[in-house]
Amino acid sequence: MANHVMSNITVRNPTSDVVEFISSLFTKEEGGYNYDIDLNKLYENTEGSDTRQWYIDNIGAKWMTIDDVGGDYFNTVTAWSAPIDFFEVLCLKLQSIQPDVQVSMTYEDEMPNFIGVSVFDGDMDEFDNTELDSEDYSDVLGISYPDEEEIAVDRGLDPENDYDEIDEIRYELQEEFWSKIHEFQNDFVTDFFADNDGVIL
Repeated sequence: MANHVMSNITVRNPTSDVVEFISSLFTKEEGGYNYDIDLNKLYENTEGSDTRQWYIDNIGAKWMTIDDVGGDYFNTVTAWSAPIDFFEVLCLKLQSIQPDVQVSMTYEDEMPNFIGVSVFDGDMDEFDNTELDSEDYSDVLGISYPDEEEIAVDRGLDPENDYDEIDEIRYELQEEFWSKIHEFQNDFVTDFFADNDGVIL
């Protein structure tokens, strides 16, 4: 089974035309779970868009679903990698509607093998992206994903007899891990746009 990568794409201070366009991209059948996306509104050539290869070449992942849509944001789930190519196509389309559009995407692999941030500043036609893998967490952020065996060794606990205590510690450390990950992502977005136009989230 493929690893799922969850992404959140957000448009900062969008015009009503951008909000209307984003809303027009997605439809959902009554009682349905995921949204359908009208790729023809973003891509000039959608021939083969029902194939895995088209998605790999044009989206950046072999499949993508949309599971939440708001006026200025939507969430995607993809396989193995983030939809970087899709993000860039979307940003350029939104820029044609709102020249100074600002868009961000934060994403994380479910394991998590990697996490990342992509941003676009329409005013400066600038893309930026950073991605950290599991080896970078400790070096860059000073954290690592909690491991039950490491917890047992560090705390002098017995994995067989102290499982409940180890599990409770692991849960607390997971909460701390994800908090720092999301803080890193938010800081990256804030710093990018502050550096480019002085506006802070």
